[in-house]
Amino acid sequence: MKTKWSICVLLLWLPVVCAAQNDTIMPVVKLDGAVVTAHNEFIKPVEGGYKLNIVGNIDTKGIKTTDILRRLPMIIIKDKSISMAGKEAVEVYVDNRQIRLPADQISGWLNSFPPENIKEITVISSPTAKYTAEGNIGIIKITTKTTPNQGWKGSLSAEYGLNSYSSYSGTAFASYTSSKLFFDGSIYYDNISSKNTMKYKSLYPDGEIVGYNPKKWNNHSALASLSLGYNFSSRTTLIADLKIPVKNTTTITDIDNYAQYINSSSLAVDSTIFSKGSSVSDANTFSTGLYFSHKISNEADLSVSADYLTNKAASDREFVSQTQTGQEISPGIRYRSTSDATYDIATAKLDFEFPLFTCRASAGAKAAFISTKAENSFSGGLNTDNIFRYDENIQSVYFDLRKKAGKWSFYGGLRGEFTQTSGDSETMSQKNDSAYFNIFPSASVAYAFDKSHRISLQYSDRIQRPKYNYLDPFKYYISKYSYSVGNPYLRPSRIRNLELIYTYGDSFQAKLYYTVQRDRVGKLVILDPNDYCTEIEMANNYLNTDVSGLTLYKSLKPARWYSATLSGNVEYQSYTSKSTLFDPIRGFKGMISAYNDFYVGDNLRFMINLTEIIPGLYNYRVRKNYFQADCAVVYSFKTIGIDLKAELSDLFNTANPEYTYISNGVKQIYNNHYDTRAFKISATWKFGNWKNRNMKKSTSNTEERSRL
Repeated sequence: MKTKWSICVLLLWLPVVCAAQNDTIMPVVKLDGAVVTAHNEFIKPVEGGYKLNIVGNIDTKGIKTTDILRRLPMIIIKDKSISMAGKEAVEVYVDNRQIRLPADQISGWLNSFPPENIKEITVISSPTAKYTAEGNIGIIKITTKTTPNQGWKGSLSAEYGLNSYSSYSGTAFASYTSSKLFFDGSIYYDNISSKNTMKYKSLYPDGEIVGYNPKKWNNHSALASLSLGYNFSSRTTLIADLKIPVKNTTTITDIDNYAQYINSSSLAVDSTIFSKGSSVSDANTFSTGLYFSHKISNEADLSVSADYLTNKAASDREFVSQTQTGQEISPGIRYRSTSDATYDIATAKLDFEFPLFTCRASAGAKAAFISTKAENSFSGGLNTDNIFRYDENIQSVYFDLRKKAGKWSFYGGLRGEFTQTSGDSETMSQKNDSAYFNIFPSASVAYAFDKSHRISLQYSDRIQRPKYNYLDPFKYYISKYSYSVGNPYLRPSRIRNLELIYTYGDSFQAKLYYTVQRDRVGKLVILDPNDYCTEIEMANNYLNTDVSGLTLYKSLKPARWYSATLSGNVEYQSYTSKSTLFDPIRGFKGMISAYNDFYVGDNLRFMINLTEIIPGLYNYRVRKNYFQADCAVVYSFKTIGIDLKAELSDLFNTANPEYTYISNGVKQIYNNHYDTRAFKISATWKFGNWKNRNMKKSTSNTEERSRL
């Protein structure tokens, strides 16, 4: 029923799309009796991806920065996460400086950054040799508007949300520009609560387990950020960046939690395990960096950056477990798992761009020094503890060339990385050292048939190193019979990407891609068909994956009062494993989204966003479809700079995915009901000159930050 309903809604939208194909209307400007049709180039191909001109193409009044991102080709925004079609992770830059924050804080920080200040956004799906080779990632680069005007500007915003619980958030932003000195500062705060109800069923040969676990999630966070710059001359700039974590605490409280063991012959409940508790985790990331840039000549640039990051992550899960057999209930046993981890990362990077013969060339080097320490303990029945230390040093160099010849564009690059690692589990007396060197080639070729048609083929070779906590062999207990454990013997995994991109005009894009990954690093749940009481989440190089995909994107403006973006993605995934515990599995996955804006006069705007996740294979799990419809209304008081917005997400309460997973012959079915239906109201006040100096900066610890 969900599928039929969502498809009908999307089909109602398609005639508008078809009608708009040949009826695109651009803004009209009157100049002394003459009528000029304005046109700002929207999509512009660049090496490894595309660039979008936001000014004049996307209305930023009353929306957040993440609302802009969700309208872009290949970008997917869900809750607090930012992802890209065909990629496992995304790195975000603002004016060439990487946003070095935990994944669940990046979107909050971006929304403290006013979208009216964005000039253009570059999306790179195939990173060149200049970027670190870590992970199957995409890159989002935001460039702010540039102006010589001096003075202050700022904004304040506040939001209230209501689902099963109340939520609050707010941001403050200020910026100042003088002839030499400039800075941006922001702070954001949120206190977000939601309810997640998980139901699951595990089908064993002699019976089944039926579980029920509704939980309250609360994230309470605040972050202060400051970027301070000084122009020594028109060619030389020094910038200091600082991010201070005020608070970042996540609390998960069990509302109810039980698992029933049902005999397959009698269909009677043999026993029930009740577990009730809470988890509290803190993940505070302090980071600081210096960036120096110097323009040697009109065609040569030099930049140097040095960064330091320390991440302190602590978690504490405490729960009481009881077993009921018949009418007898065992005494409650209290269990507690704790973990305290510190990650220290120091990096330095040099980049040099210069002309070479008839080409443009880039060369650079980077050094990274990573030191981690985790102290873990578990009490209740079996008391254990462990201290795990892990150190990693990486030295890398790169060189690339790019050439444009008529309608052809060529790029080629090589990156070399030398890695040394040392892992030491004190209590378990395990120590592992390794050293390895890798070469990562990247290349692209593009041809422009004319001003409207362009096609490009690009290739990149990358590596996936294990997340730091995946290497820790300590058993972190989630429930009485369930724990998660790392593996100090994990190996890096190699990734190869091939992409073919076709662009028509400045508002349509199609991309075909193929990704191969061998010995993929991850955590999968291992079940024992002969033992109900064993559930282990273990890290390993489990899977070989082959992914083929297609993404389509179209931007439309059929009338002055209406604009829309339509995007879709479909993938065919193939998973094979060397382990006999996991059978090979293949299948499709996909997503369709439609974002619609309706304008009533100059001040009132309505938005309707539709998203359909089609049934298929998602990260080794089979998922049923779900459909989500969101709507919003924005009213702008232009004379005083205030925007009001009211929105309702998951209008039909249909975003409830169901997953199926098979481990060692045991089938598990999960149904997660997220608290996505919510009402929100927000207000934003902008004051000052709202013209910004461009702060160009590139941090050096991009690769290391992504693995926290």
